[in-house]
Amino acid sequence: MFNPVFRLPVLGLFTRMPTVALAVSFTGMFMIVLAWLALGRLVRPGRIRLISVPQLARTLVMWTTPLVFSVPMFSRDVYSYLAQSEIAARGFDPYSYGPAQALGNDDPLTRGVPTMWRDTPSPYGPLFITIGKAINWLTGNHVVAG
Repeated sequence: MFNPVFRLPVLGLFTRMPTVALAVSFTGMFMIVLAWLALGRLVRPGRIRLISVPQLARTLVMWTTPLVFSVPMFSRDVYSYLAQSEIAARGFDPYSYGPAQALGNDDPLTRGVPTMWRDTPSPYGPLFITIGKAINWLTGNHVVAG
């Protein structure tokens, strides 16, 4: 599986040191929760608001924008979503075949699917598969873009 940050000087360190990467991730999540709690004190019901609604909306946009452009963490489900959609895009029945049978074990999407799910047919509905096919059409086998 191709990791685009593996050779980058600073970001590549996190792929080679998973314990440090996990510690940095949890520290960041802890800081976000603290920020939410601090913001909640400013907008608590029953007292004068210390922050206006437009300021709160801007804060929400500033906090969510980076998350929209980041890759999913702590889950490899997205690989399964992409693999099941690619099965349908190639004309196979995702409800009859798992990623290993339909795409092969050497496919980049199949390699990212956890081994216990590689032979499992799709549990996702037709709308989900159709949206996934559109995403696969746009991104191809590029896991990060997908």
